[in-house]
Order: sequence, then C-alpha cells, then structure tokens
Amino acid sequence: MGITPSREKFIALEGYAQKSVEERNTILTNAGMEITQTDKDLAEFLGAEDVTLGCFIRGIQKRQQRNA
Repeated sequence: MGITPSREKFIALEGYAQKSVEERNTILTNAGMEITQTDKDLAEFLGAEDVTLGCFIRGIQKRQQRNA
C-alpha cells in the first residue's frame, strides 16, 4: 500500500504539523471532517496525543479511495 498524493492537491495542508490544535481542527472542519472514535483509536495506536492526527490520516485515506 502506498500513498502518492501530489503537492498541488494538498497545498492547503502545507505546514499542517506546525499549526495549533485549534487551526488543525478548523482545517478538518472546513474539509467536512469531524473527529470520531476511530480517529481517537488510530491516534492512540500510533502513540500520538493529538487525535487530529487520526482524523487527518482518515481524511487522506478517504481522498485516496475517491480518486482510485
């Protein structure tokens, strides 16, 4: 399994990791995403304290599935 997104498709996410939790939540909300238990579980599995990471990964996965 590989993810090969183009920079152009994800330009709005540039610098995402350096943004505050509030800014990350706003980005996800504007993309139509809401944090779910699945996101919390994924973040915990990855050892991340920020549940927006799980939501972010799920969003990328959804986009890849739509474009497949």
